[in-house]
Amino acid sequence: MSIRPDFLDDIEELARTNSDLNEVAVKLVHYVETSAIPNRKNLTSKNILQAFIDRYEDDLSAIHRDFLGELIRQDVNVADDLVVVQELTPSTDDPHNITSFLADGGIGRVWLARDEQVQREVVLKQLLPSYQDSEGAKTRFVHEAQVTGSLQHPNIVPVYSMNWDNGDSPFYTMKYIRGETLAIKLKAHHQTTQGNEETFQLLLSSFLSVCQAIAYAHEQGVIHRDLKPDNIAIGEFGEVTVLDWGLAANVQDETADQVTTGVYGTPNYMPPEQASEEGRTGKYSDIYSLGAILFEILCGSPPRHPSLQTQGLNILLQSIIAGNIPDATEQCPGHLKGLGHIANKCLHLEPGARYLTITDLIDDIHAWENDRAITARPDTVLQSFNRRIRRNRRALIASSILLPFITFVLVGFISQYNIRYAKLATAKQSEVLKQEEQLQTKQQLANAIKQSAQAKLDAEANTQLAKQNYQLANESRVTYRQEQTLAEKSKNENIAATRNANEAELRSIKSTQKRLSARVIADDSKAAAELLAKQIQLQVFDTLTLNADNSASNLQFNHAQAWTSAALQQASRAKLEPQLLQQQRVKYNALNTRIPRLDSVKAQTVSGLPLLHDATSDVFYIATTDNSTAQPSTIVENRSVRTLKTIWKGAISGACIAHAHHAASATYCVVYESSPNLGEVAFYNEHSGELKRAGTIQLRSPPNTLYLTGDRLIFIEEYGLSIYDRQSLGLIHRTPLSKHPIYASTISEGASRIATIHGRHTLRLWNTTEGLLLSKPLQSKHAIIGLTFHPVSKHLEVVMANGEQLRLDAESFTPKRLRTSLLPLSPEETITHAVFHRHQLLTAYGTSFGRVFISNASGSLTIAPMEFPEQITGLSLSPDQRMLLIQSGVYTANLFDINQRKFIVRNLEHPSKILGLALSNNNRFLLGKLEAGEIRKWDLATPFNPPAIISLGTNYVYSQFYKHLIISVTVTGQIEFRNGLPPFEVQSTSEDPLLIQADDEWIPYNAGLFIIGGQRLVHVSYEDQRITHEHHILPGPVSAFTVNNHTGSLAIAHSDRTISIYTPKANQPFKRMEGFKVSYEDIIWQSPETLIAMFADADQQTTILDQLVIGQDKFTNRTTLSGTGYQFLHDTKQRPLLVDNNGVVFEPTANGNYLPVDAFTTGLQETRSRNPTVAFTSDGLAQQIHEGTLLRYDVVMPEDITATTASGYFALLSDESVTIHRIGSPKAYSTPIDLRMTPNAIDLEENSGNTRLLAATSSGIRVYDLRNANRSASEILIESAVLAGMSTRNNANLERSNLDVLDAYHALPQSSPSEPFNPIEWLIAHSSQIESERWSALLAARKSRWENATNPTSQEASQLVDSLVLAQIGSQQYRDAVNTLLQGFSQSKQKRHLYQACMLSVWLQDESLCEDSLVIFQANADLTVPQEFVYFSLVAGLSNSSLDYQELDAFYNRLKNTKTTNPVVLRALLINAVRLQDASNVQIYLQRLIRSRAPIPIRDSSLAFALNNAPTAMTNMPLVNNLRHSKSLTPSLSEGNPGINWPERCLFEIALRDLEQHYEVDGNE
Repeated sequence: MSIRPDFLDDIEELARTNSDLNEVAVKLVHYVETSAIPNRKNLTSKNILQAFIDRYEDDLSAIHRDFLGELIRQDVNVADDLVVVQELTPSTDDPHNITSFLADGGIGRVWLARDEQVQREVVLKQLLPSYQDSEGAKTRFVHEAQVTGSLQHPNIVPVYSMNWDNGDSPFYTMKYIRGETLAIKLKAHHQTTQGNEETFQLLLSSFLSVCQAIAYAHEQGVIHRDLKPDNIAIGEFGEVTVLDWGLAANVQDETADQVTTGVYGTPNYMPPEQASEEGRTGKYSDIYSLGAILFEILCGSPPRHPSLQTQGLNILLQSIIAGNIPDATEQCPGHLKGLGHIANKCLHLEPGARYLTITDLIDDIHAWENDRAITARPDTVLQSFNRRIRRNRRALIASSILLPFITFVLVGFISQYNIRYAKLATAKQSEVLKQEEQLQTKQQLANAIKQSAQAKLDAEANTQLAKQNYQLANESRVTYRQEQTLAEKSKNENIAATRNANEAELRSIKSTQKRLSARVIADDSKAAAELLAKQIQLQVFDTLTLNADNSASNLQFNHAQAWTSAALQQASRAKLEPQLLQQQRVKYNALNTRIPRLDSVKAQTVSGLPLLHDATSDVFYIATTDNSTAQPSTIVENRSVRTLKTIWKGAISGACIAHAHHAASATYCVVYESSPNLGEVAFYNEHSGELKRAGTIQLRSPPNTLYLTGDRLIFIEEYGLSIYDRQSLGLIHRTPLSKHPIYASTISEGASRIATIHGRHTLRLWNTTEGLLLSKPLQSKHAIIGLTFHPVSKHLEVVMANGEQLRLDAESFTPKRLRTSLLPLSPEETITHAVFHRHQLLTAYGTSFGRVFISNASGSLTIAPMEFPEQITGLSLSPDQRMLLIQSGVYTANLFDINQRKFIVRNLEHPSKILGLALSNNNRFLLGKLEAGEIRKWDLATPFNPPAIISLGTNYVYSQFYKHLIISVTVTGQIEFRNGLPPFEVQSTSEDPLLIQADDEWIPYNAGLFIIGGQRLVHVSYEDQRITHEHHILPGPVSAFTVNNHTGSLAIAHSDRTISIYTPKANQPFKRMEGFKVSYEDIIWQSPETLIAMFADADQQTTILDQLVIGQDKFTNRTTLSGTGYQFLHDTKQRPLLVDNNGVVFEPTANGNYLPVDAFTTGLQETRSRNPTVAFTSDGLAQQIHEGTLLRYDVVMPEDITATTASGYFALLSDESVTIHRIGSPKAYSTPIDLRMTPNAIDLEENSGNTRLLAATSSGIRVYDLRNANRSASEILIESAVLAGMSTRNNANLERSNLDVLDAYHALPQSSPSEPFNPIEWLIAHSSQIESERWSALLAARKSRWENATNPTSQEASQLVDSLVLAQIGSQQYRDAVNTLLQGFSQSKQKRHLYQACMLSVWLQDESLCEDSLVIFQANADLTVPQEFVYFSLVAGLSNSSLDYQELDAFYNRLKNTKTTNPVVLRALLINAVRLQDASNVQIYLQRLIRSRAPIPIRDSSLAFALNNAPTAMTNMPLVNNLRHSKSLTPSLSEGNPGINWPERCLFEIALRDLEQHYEVDGNE
């Protein structure tokens, strides 16, 4: 049994694409006799492959057998569930019932079905099961149905219907054609010894029908691209139908191409252009396939050499591309050579040499049938003569009858005449010859007599001369012999000497050649060795850079840092190209923007005690035990979290076993073992380190945890609890030992309760006063992972390993199931850690699969699960509860900002195991205690490679590098030119500010900057140390513009059908082009003197391109394209291109036409004026055409781009990160540079190895220097080993750095920036506490902006006041803030500024300031405006002013009975009711507020107002305590970060302060 060659090609394609077991089995199942396989119902993929190999083993090559065999040998765990299906119902409500299976195609399965509605058999085609989840396959399948259905022709299979099955997979039905394929007909025809002429005519007629069908499809703009005999059906009545339009494509016109990626179609019939990886197919491709079918009709086989079909798909495709195919005229019968020439023309390698249309092909075949000349091979003169003879056969027959008779008569007459004439001539000639012979004889006789006499005289003379010569010869013979002997001797001697000389010279030459050959061999060997070494070094370098890039892609920046530093060292050591060395420096410094600044200290030997952090004082305690001596000793230290400096230290003679801290008494307690079962306890003053007292206690076992309360020492031992009196150190209670060890414990806020977990499944609750067990142990089926006491409700929250959460009453210990697990855990995934928000707002869970979930109070997930490479080994919340500290594995720390839902730092590696992590109370410093004896402090607000910040606090909307300067524009329109190097002094500023608008377009070019906004144009330049900016009013709205970077000319198309050309510094800078009949929608420079302008004709659905010459008011050339939605784009050589809305890129030809050259993945979303060569496509990619090739750059969802530098570099902004790219290389030149904010503009400078990035932000300009050229590669390697915590071993694997590297790092020269990095912006975004001095620089900048603002608009004044007040409150300059608000109102006209001034003065308890503020507010308030009524009600209710509030009271009385549900208005009404002591309405408004689900700040402040008005009662104390607890949710206004909602915090603090005073007065505190 043999297999078709084209199916062997399919197997090779499956091997090339690494298809899996099931995909291959689906292809092979119909070539296997499944009935011969046992247990056919459970036929698996491996059964199918084995049966296929057994059946076709002789036809398979070794490569095919190895590929199929490897699939069979796959691990048994791999899914092998493919089963041969006999039936499949597409849909439960579909009228088609499937009756039998027909065949499988590329992506479709074909069934015979019956349409029950119209009672007919149809063919039903659906997606193969393996493609039903592929959106791309679904799209292609639907496209096939739509294309086939759109073609209405008797020779094209009709589509009846299309639908989707229950699995949302498409299927469609077609006409069922009973008959055979053309392939079967061809095989039957050529199997006979001599093909039947009648059968051949039927085949040729069928072929012409196919041609007519494809000609019709071409007229509809559709090409088939898979024409072959198997796709042509011949019905029972001879009807011909073209099938399988799955690879069909749409084309625009006769010359249009369809660009494909990959090889599609059947190799035996596909044209050369379709056989290439990225071929361009067109109508000429179908003409080639028709020629292949005609070839097979004539010759019995496809137009391929049989020897090439057995050498594999790649060899066959290369032969097709090269045009190596048989000649039809040499293979076909002689009488069909005319058709052979027609087939050859169809099969020509060049598409242009084939028939232009299928109609031309049909005409040629009809010409051959009618014995007329064909265009495939024009006739010669002889062939034309013969063809004319064949056409005039009757005249020739008549001529042939008369010609013999006429010839006979003429021949007889001529013969008689010739005979007589010949006899007469012969007689005359004979007589002449005789006379000539006689004369010759006489002459010869006379000559002979004369010669004989002369010969006699010569003989006599010669005889005498011979005698004389003989005598002379005898005399000289002796002499000659003597001379000959001497000459012979001399000759022999000369020969010997010459031979010796030649041998000596040859030996010398050979010796020289050997030396030269040895030198050449040595030089070649050296060069080869150097080249090999260079290649090996380059391979090592490439491997290191690949590892770095992969690590960065996986967000493992420490790993990437280690690999990059190793690559830098490798490039330096191997002396690779300077460009590679510079790139690694850039990548390393870019990575350092993501690594926090590190400070580190070494301890002697760090004990296993946890890091003890006092969040209130922001200090930590460590106990360092030295076990190297017989008597261990311990040093206890108190260090600052923010500086790592030691505040105090103490020495202990013994090994420390536990320590604890009690903030209320400012006491630090240490327990150390002095002898077995005996412990020493020492109490220190936490501030001074003074030893308060010490004592001895009896130990049952060393404690795992120590709790220090106001009057107790509580030891959590391995199997029990021991409670000691803090003063006497006497034992109060010791619990019995439990059966299972204590896994974890927690203590209530008042230290009256302790909960312990025993053996992971048992929970016990203890009373700390007597040490008694309060209830029966609570048993859990699932392991208990986390527990905590709620500080207000006293409830105990418990989390199980399966995610279930319980709440237990701390008094009754009765469990209440809060919720079952709502976490999407995998089957084997369990919770490993859990942490609870102090105010029950959320719970965080870590799992064994390295995932972290965060759920709110109701149990719903607030964010998508976070994933990490290793199991979660630790979770904790920052002191202000806004940061989640995550430890994955034993080396890695992560910090997540819950409020902003973003990572502060991710995958922060450490050189040894982490024993403890802590976060400073301002969230800035991350502290890590390591097993190796190191304590690390990471400054999260300061990157290791920080940018230089220019004008901190100033809002810049634009900035760019300009020669040796920096151009920048502030939000107020001030233009600044600065020195491009530190300290970036201002060289010049504009005298008049620009008018900045949100929709302004900033267009940099090589000599300055253009700004287009509305109908105005601004040109900015810098000459002679002076800024010039020219303002021009444009004649009409701008519809498009383009700048020529070579000439600096700006072309602007207006909606009034004109074009403006602006050329700076020209004698006539503006040129107007008028008189156009249309308004151009887009323009682009074609050359310095010509433009291409575009507009769309919506009625005709066409796009018109006009070529315009500057100075002429009409187009010089016009091109019309079908369709609309085109856009202009430049390639990297600044040549104009055109892109349609599908992303197809067109290039202009010399005659003005546009031909497709490539295609983007989707249509264009936009291009940026700063770099019009890069397209941002709608699928979130950045793409570019470079030297005719499409490049897709390695970035997702780009937001902005810089101009391209002279050396070909540009930068892309995406998600607060910038990557540097180089034209021609899709992979990023640098790793992403972390900006930590979204800038308003970016720019890049790359010149002679100097790489700098510029970012204009709302708080200054940032300059990132990525050169670091003054650092050696070895220094960077040491630095990286410390920062990354690891280094490469033999350039192959990463290993953890040892502690010795830290000493080498500290010995390096530490470069300090010219100006320390100010982290104020980071602190504002992520910290609750900011030191007042941190605000100084920002405050000065904002104050200067406010004071220097000239005639700001109301909106600008409002922004300036808001930013300045925020800085003043942060700097604790509260009265200055009030004055700023009052003074700023005159320009901002914002009533909220007066409200804020009043609120802040009330908070300050400054009655005079409050009174002044209220007077101004009352004079300007319009109480008919709801918001102003609310503002004034709040400040009137909170102040103790004696102002007359009659107008306010009147409005309150008018509104108090309204049924509003607006929480803001309800609170205003409530505070008026409190002020007017309207107790009944106070209750009504409060109840409405609670029912309206008001925001927590409004609800809490309203409740405080209401309680302040109510009689004091102990029953209200829980509400008061809850309000106090809510206040701790946000830090006080005095803690340094007011935030934008500071007025609301101010309001609540005032209300709560009054409430606490109210209760303290009555003694109910």
